[in-house]
Amino acid sequence: MEKPLILNKAQQNRLKEAISDDKKPEVLLFRILGPQLQDRFTQMMNLDGVPQLLLHGNPHLDNYARTHNGAGLLDFDRSRIGPSLWDITRALTSITFWSAKDKVIPNNKVATLLFDSYVDAIEDRLKYWQTPDFLRQVKPKKFQLTAQQYLASGKKWVKKLQQNLVDPSDQLYEGLYAAYLATLPKNSLIHWTLAEVAEVSGSMGKKHFVYLLQPTIETREPILLDIKETYTEVDNEFFYNPFDHEGERMVAASRIYSPGLEEGIGFCTYDGEDYWVRQIPTFSAKVPVGLSHDEALQLGKEIGTQLGRGHRVIDEIYTDGALKDDLIRALKDHQSQLIEVCVKLNQSVLDCYAKYKSILQ
Repeated sequence: MEKPLILNKAQQNRLKEAISDDKKPEVLLFRILGPQLQDRFTQMMNLDGVPQLLLHGNPHLDNYARTHNGAGLLDFDRSRIGPSLWDITRALTSITFWSAKDKVIPNNKVATLLFDSYVDAIEDRLKYWQTPDFLRQVKPKKFQLTAQQYLASGKKWVKKLQQNLVDPSDQLYEGLYAAYLATLPKNSLIHWTLAEVAEVSGSMGKKHFVYLLQPTIETREPILLDIKETYTEVDNEFFYNPFDHEGERMVAASRIYSPGLEEGIGFCTYDGEDYWVRQIPTFSAKVPVGLSHDEALQLGKEIGTQLGRGHRVIDEIYTDGALKDDLIRALKDHQSQLIEVCVKLNQSVLDCYAKYKSILQ
């Protein structure tokens, strides 16, 4: 029998807030338990002969979105070098956990489609994933069509900006923005001026600095920048960061796994702290909890394709294609074990939730 997962104080506080606010606490717990589930994965899974490469790192469905630029897995906070099967495991457990009928046992058809799509993309690096039909049908609202309309709406990030305004002339905020500008090609943002800054706490505890840039000429749109503190995780025998800068690994992974989906991505360092930068999209449609069977099948296919393509491109860039056959063999040799591990990981989340729900309510 597996030992129960233990939540630290910060995780307990966040779960307590989610329970009291009725904000899908089990799903939140699935997300915040990522590092603990990753450790448990390495203990459960036989990783002998499994290739290591730069992973997405955290391909769960809360990191999947459709924007004006397309749909796919985003958010590369946890991207590191690690065993290829972790990406597949995290994706399959997430699709299962989000599904309407069962939060534990992967559906055979969904799992098979994810695995087959992954292998197909490894074998053909020109394969590209598509936007699932149920997300393609989501139409942007009027306020989501342009940055100017988005700002006027007061929605989400605009609300966060307005409620958390700070003095933009403060040394920290000016210095951080100057550090970002120094990483860009000369005159990249010459037609924008810094108008407002907010300091916002992120969902995973890291600070976000939201910058509103207003255009100086009428033909340009305002820009909302998110400059975020990066995660630093301890390297171990299974997972490690190959880059000197935490933001650099995130940008590298974004450009490989989700080319063109994230705008304005970059990284910088200020006062010894590493940051990652992105332009906040005005339109972002997320995957709902309670997936139908058809929706789960679509996500299995498209996520399998995206991860397989990403692994193949990384293999081509860093190891001249030497891992291609090993990536396919690793999945085919470990499919049964991977399914078993998925069941145990998801059950451990539900067991953890049942334990702490009674304590925290």
